[in-house]
Amino acid sequence: MWRSILVVGCISLWSNVGRAETCTPVTRANVASCALSHSLTVESERHQAEAIEGRWKATNPIVPSNPVLSLTGSRRFANAAGLADYNWYASLSQEIEIAGQRGARKRLVGAERDAQAETLVATQREAAAEAWDGYFEALAAKDDLDVAARLEQQAHRMYDAVQGAASKGLGSGVDADVSDANLVRLTQARVVAIARRKAALAALASKLGLDPLTELEVTGDLEPLAIAATITAPNVDQLPDVRALAAQSHMYASQADYYRRARFPNITLSVFAENDEVNNPMIGFGLALPIVFPQPVGRTYEGEILESEALSHKLMTDAEDKKRTARREIATARQAYDASMQARNLYSPERIARAQKSLESIASEIEAGRLLIRDAIVAQQTLVEMLRASIEARRAVCVASVALAKAAGIALERGAS
Repeated sequence: MWRSILVVGCISLWSNVGRAETCTPVTRANVASCALSHSLTVESERHQAEAIEGRWKATNPIVPSNPVLSLTGSRRFANAAGLADYNWYASLSQEIEIAGQRGARKRLVGAERDAQAETLVATQREAAAEAWDGYFEALAAKDDLDVAARLEQQAHRMYDAVQGAASKGLGSGVDADVSDANLVRLTQARVVAIARRKAALAALASKLGLDPLTELEVTGDLEPLAIAATITAPNVDQLPDVRALAAQSHMYASQADYYRRARFPNITLSVFAENDEVNNPMIGFGLALPIVFPQPVGRTYEGEILESEALSHKLMTDAEDKKRTARREIATARQAYDASMQARNLYSPERIARAQKSLESIASEIEAGRLLIRDAIVAQQTLVEMLRASIEARRAVCVASVALAKAAGIALERGAS
């Protein structure tokens, strides 16, 4: 019980701190906290937790209802002797629960609070994972645009070299048309890269609660989460989704227990005083006990108990199914991470450096007459595909690291990097 209080309290405090920090520029250090502090889904779950706190407070009263004070008075008109009589009656009554209903209610709401605390953690983790994915997509789009811009500049050099050779009679018109088509292709690639970068920044800005039309500054390296490499065999029982389902199952079991106790009628104790027509004061005590008829004549909560128990069993089954799904997701995410890591390692810094150097030298080779334009374009396309594939491989391993960390239950909402 106290664990749920600490979880909700710490999360709320940490979220308020996140709201105060700046989210521009977006970095590895602040992307998760900024996403959580502006996530409407997380905010909605937090309000739900506050509503449950209200229900918890409602279980604190010791008695189920307030005492009832009754006052009555009467006057008898003059009798044959010419005298008038005055009567009055006063009573104070209090309903009392005798079957532990208050404790059952507290256990019910406490289980609901535990379930909401785990649901809130799961929601925060999902929001953080989406923010990490958007962050890595923005970095990859930036790198892709940088490559496209450099390629367009090189295509301009190639075009100028071929046009210069053609004007001197050293090249054919076909080569000039080919170089022009290549320039158009790479210019279009730059335009597409700009659109991709703007879409990535707009999506990330939306996750951070910013205007998607703003020019968001994103800094950092396209490197995977380091924590993903250390994941071995996580305990699926501790996953927030699993814990939330288990807590909800316990909540319905507590609800069934509450209905069982609600079968017992509440007694009402009373004390009263009165004065009758002969001016004879009287004081007394009373005990009221409702009569409970068996079902279907009376209300014994039999249907509610069966429903609550069935829902409790269903949620325990759902929790076991979630564990099975989580084990499969962890295995799949591990395989995807390992495969993407192997793919990324194919594009070593040395290979990328050689490819970039070769691209930069193509125009010079054409100008020197050592490379034909058609051969240059074929070589350029091969090298360009390699550079773009390296960017995609780095993005894929970053996204795979987020998926693996999320599947394994790593606290991404705390800014794991």
